[in-house]
Amino acid sequence: QMVGLTGRQVAGAFAALGLAIGILWPVPNPHAEANGGGMACPLGYGGEKPAATTKTTARDPHAAWFRRYGGGLNARVYTNASFWTGDAGIPWVQAIAVTEAGRVLAIGNLATVTLAAGPDAPIHHLGGENGDFVVPGLFDTHLHLVSGGFRLAELNLADVKTRDEFVARVAAAAKGLEADQWLVGGGYGSELDEDPTAEWFDHPSIPKTLKAWLLRADAHTGVASREALRVSGIDASTPDPVGG
Repeated sequence: QMVGLTGRQVAGAFAALGLAIGILWPVPNPHAEANGGGMACPLGYGGEKPAATTKTTARDPHAAWFRRYGGGLNARVYTNASFWTGDAGIPWVQAIAVTEAGRVLAIGNLATVTLAAGPDAPIHHLGGENGDFVVPGLFDTHLHLVSGGFRLAELNLADVKTRDEFVARVAAAAKGLEADQWLVGGGYGSELDEDPTAEWFDHPSIPKTLKAWLLRADAHTGVASREALRVSGIDASTPDPVGG
């Protein structure tokens, strides 16, 4: 017996197939030769396991390993701190080298790491072995599909770093609004050198009638213009919300 499929079911099947191909299909690694060959994750991760260059003991901070990148790749060397690797075989090291793509090129003693990074690699001295403590980190990169889609049509402040840049971006966006239209968007984060306040909207280039609500990148905080606060009935006498 033949079973008919709706257009939505067919589209869903093709979307699932495309997603599976995008995740599982092997992608040639542009650094494959330097990494020792093989395929790579579509997101650029993976590759050959780092090759040991020195026999080590578990507590030897002067041992090292580095990936077979063939050197450099515009790496930077960091030293003069406490580096914990999370690897029981070599938990503490004296220095690390990181490529401009953010990948760890080498760890170990300063001489070996510098050799792996190349003679032109800049060396950054951190806060000292009794100061800065460096550990492996994990960025939780994810997307809320619906709200993320709406943000594509809103003001994007993800790359602003200063108050002047913030104000200029808001002023430019305000010019394209209708008289009673709200300015929404955001995306600013730790790159911004200070937290924005309602005072930022007092700049002469921004209309005093602008109603703006701009969210921080984490969506846990935001900033409103004075006019937005006024029409929302919020002033200095408004009590803080419970838990706020």
